[in-house]
Amino acid sequence: MQTIMDTFNSVRNAIAKSSGLCSLIGNADPSLEIYGSTVNSLATNNDSDLDLTLLVKDFNLNHEIIVQVVRGELSKTGRFDVSSNPIQIQSGVLLSVRDQLNQIDVDITINKTLEILNSHLVNTYSAFDIRFVKLALLIKTWNKARFPDKFKRLNSFSLYLMLIAFLQDKGILPNLQALAPEQEPTIY
Repeated sequence: MQTIMDTFNSVRNAIAKSSGLCSLIGNADPSLEIYGSTVNSLATNNDSDLDLTLLVKDFNLNHEIIVQVVRGELSKTGRFDVSSNPIQIQSGVLLSVRDQLNQIDVDITINKTLEILNSHLVNTYSAFDIRFVKLALLIKTWNKARFPDKFKRLNSFSLYLMLIAFLQDKGILPNLQALAPEQEPTIY
């Protein structure tokens, strides 16, 4: 966990020093957030990457330009291999870099608020029953071994949702939505 936080802090520091990013997004302070297996307690040894999303207040900004600026700032550090070009994914732009010091792959996206919430949801279920964690890790490992190309396999979150539904049906996990007090939904 220490090396992951070191990598996170290095990315955050590079972004914080970026005058190009500041001029692009204006005075709105961006926030760099972690999501995925680092948050949901389902990281596997030597096989998990670090998923980061840069939250900017203006949703109309061009994500490709933001990612290119971030890529340039990470390149300046000399610590990150930024040889991969950003790729267009269904929900935006993905920049994959590698922290050469800690040997950690880092995926950076823009404004993935739902992914942050989903990671916390899975983490909550992970805290309920160790059987969920064990089965989720088994399924995740099988999925990666069976389908090595991450763009041609089901993402881990989809598998976790199916496992949660199955374990809820068996009475092993609770339905968190049913336990929550009624309130007005938050719109992001």
